[in-house]
This record gives sequence, structure tokens and C-alpha cells, in this order.
Amino acid sequence: HTSSPRECVIFQPSRFEDGTEIADHMKFGRIVLINEEMMTTDEARRITDFLAGAAFALDGKLLRVGSLKAVVFTPHGVALLSDQMDELESNVMRF
Repeated sequence: HTSSPRECVIFQPSRFEDGTEIADHMKFGRIVLINEEMMTTDEARRITDFLAGAAFALDGKLLRVGSLKAVVFTPHGVALLSDQMDELESNVMRF
């Protein structure tokens, strides 16, 4: 059961425990944007590590967007296009 890859869900988690709900959307093939501005540095690192593991398991990609406290998950088979692809590619979390 997957949703349309055109769906994008935006989250602004405030605690690590919000990661489970975010991972559920990733499992359904949705593009997910995570704004970590409301989290402490430690909590943001924990949730990003957790979601990186989920992305790996789902054969997707997790990309940090520039120097912002934002991360994008793209499911397998969904390309992320930007006029700044070189910069984005350098922020792909390798597994």
C-alpha cells in the first residue's frame, strides 16, 4: 500500500518521539520534509539518525537542505530536482 509519490508531508517535530509518525509516512512512500528548528541539537541529531535508518531500510534518500535545520526524505524512485543539485548531492546522507 503506497500513496502517490506527489504527496509531500511537512513536519515540525518538537521531540524525538515524533519520529515514529514521520517514519510511518516514509513507509507509505510519501515525500517528507522535516523542519528541526524547534528541537535541541541533540534531539535533532537523534531524530535524523533514526529517520536515516528508516530511509536506508526503505531504499530512499535523506538529504539535509543547505545549512537549514531541515531534512527531506525522498522514497525510492523519486528524483529530487533543483538548480543547486551539486550542493544538494553533497548533503545526501550515505548509507
